Amino acid sequence: MQFVHPPVQAALTGPQADHEGQGGQHQDECHEGQDQFCRHGAKSTGLAGWGAARLVRVIDVKHLTENPDLYRASQRARGADESLVDQMLSADAARRSSIAAFEELRAEQKLFGKRVAAAQGEEKQALLAEVKELASRVKAAEAEANEAQAELDRLQRLFPNLIEDGVPAGGEDDFAVLKTV
Repeated sequence: MQFVHPPVQAALTGPQADHEGQGGQHQDECHEGQDQFCRHGAKSTGLAGWGAARLVRVIDVKHLTENPDLYRASQRARGADESLVDQMLSADAARRSSIAAFEELRAEQKLFGKRVAAAQGEEKQALLAEVKELASRVKAAEAEANEAQAELDRLQRLFPNLIEDGVPAGGEDDFAVLKTV
């Protein structure tokens, strides 16, 4: 992850994410042939994969969680909706709890697998029925975690950057021309 501004992250997607800041020279050194892994563990995808990467700027949720008043003040100075800060905080909390629930169910599912392997006869059949029910709960929890992550991602893309110190309050309609060149 590359920080564009302390509270804003630039997230690369695609093959460039593993070679951020390295440029094409790094690709040539590490990826001389197809289907090879470089010393960074990134798989070569050829030149076509490198052009497919895109840069997405998002707010750092950890920074927002630690400094919500800073973000509220920024929104207030912009004349934007301050409730977006609270929406992001609640979306992050929902994401964290749904991931924890999913991981807990997944761990239970793995333990069940060991119990089923050791069981015999009717006990094994009863455990298999429980495993099927647990598998559906795991799938539902995973879907919930994915939805929570998608909602947080959506809110992050909506959130504007923090304002710099010294920037006058107001939105685009409240500008003042300082100098015409």
